Amino acid sequence: KNVVEFGSSFGISTLYLAEGILETNGSIVTTELIDSKAKKAIENFKNAGVDHLIEMRIGDAMETLKGYAEPIDLLFLDGWKDLYLSLFQMLEPNFHSKTIVYVDNAEMHDTKRFLKEIQQTNKYHLTPKHDGKVVIINSK
Repeated sequence: KNVVEFGSSFGISTLYLAEGILETNGSIVTTELIDSKAKKAIENFKNAGVDHLIEMRIGDAMETLKGYAEPIDLLFLDGWKDLYLSLFQMLEPNFHSKTIVYVDNAEMHDTKRFLKEIQQTNKYHLTPKHDGKVVIINSK
């Protein structure tokens, strides 16, 4: 229901997430660092008729998501890989027992470091998908 996406780019993944949100009466908060990409994403949301479900926050996600206080049902990580850990830790207080964290580009070096750190906390279950390109994180 409540989705936070880190790294919207042109909003293609966001549009897929919006399809699920239509079924749950939820909302999406998405972030994009690059202004021109964010504007194209917003245009794509309008063209798809789902812009009313999506809040685009433009800028550094560590700033645009600071103070985010809503429960997170799905955190979609697909931005700068070296920020995954910091962003995860900042948003972790908003997780609940059924929160799902979708980690894209799991095979990349910085993402592997993030996943190793999360696994060492022993609070989460990590499930690789799509030949290790994606990892799903759930509470234990």
